[in-house]
Amino acid sequence: MRHRAFRDTWLRRIRYAAIKVVLTDKPGDAAAILADEHEFDGIAAVGGDGTVFEILPALNPNHQCLTVLPAGRGNSLARALGFGAMPQALSALRHGIELPMDLMLLKAVHADGRTTRAVCASTIAVGYVAAVVARARNFAGGGHHGYTLAGLLTGPCFSEIGLGYDNEASQTKALTGLVISNVDHVAQYRAFPRARLDDGCLHAMELDASRFRQLRNNISMLAGLYPAVSIRAGKRVRVKLEAPEWLLADGEILEAVREFSVDCVAGAMICNRAADT
Repeated sequence: MRHRAFRDTWLRRIRYAAIKVVLTDKPGDAAAILADEHEFDGIAAVGGDGTVFEILPALNPNHQCLTVLPAGRGNSLARALGFGAMPQALSALRHGIELPMDLMLLKAVHADGRTTRAVCASTIAVGYVAAVVARARNFAGGGHHGYTLAGLLTGPCFSEIGLGYDNEASQTKALTGLVISNVDHVAQYRAFPRARLDDGCLHAMELDASRFRQLRNNISMLAGLYPAVSIRAGKRVRVKLEAPEWLLADGEILEAVREFSVDCVAGAMICNRAADT
């Protein structure tokens, strides 16, 4: 809503489609406002994955249905719901379908001993992808193209990552990153074509590409081709890092994380999505 063109084009249409529209001024506002809106059984987040990350803890999953109007840079969840653009999302407010959606529970331990617990709906990542998202903040005016530019400027770096899936013993691997997803999209990249919002699984992609090969992989995914990378599906992932790193959690960056775990909670809440998704 900071951009006048967006306000002039979409705010009026959003007001016609919704019973009540509330604008936030700063981080933290959305969750505080939502906590007081118990009477509404449908919540539409106008923003990106970071906005969803902020309001998820304040939602009542037994009473409130969530949808997303794509107004962020990555819009991973909105794309998974079938909303590549605002007209599709607005149409779904009236003509969409309500279905269960899995969520991810994140527990992250920081280098100073602090523990962060969060609920995530789309993407958790460390390494290359987290570095790209952190750099994209410098290109805030570029919309989703900011991620493309940041991806071109960011080089993958190898590190030792300890990984354990479900009940398997942990293994240490030399990787440039790890992406754990609940949906098929990571920003504009359809990185997990087999993932569904309600499949009861986490999907993890292990990255080990050099800079040139990573760029080639990015282009391939944009073109609908899928590179040969290791993808696992399961209920739980445990990760231990060689050194503290940035951790991406649904568009937000957690700093100096040294280990974390992610658990899938199947059918945790109801979402509104496009009927043909």
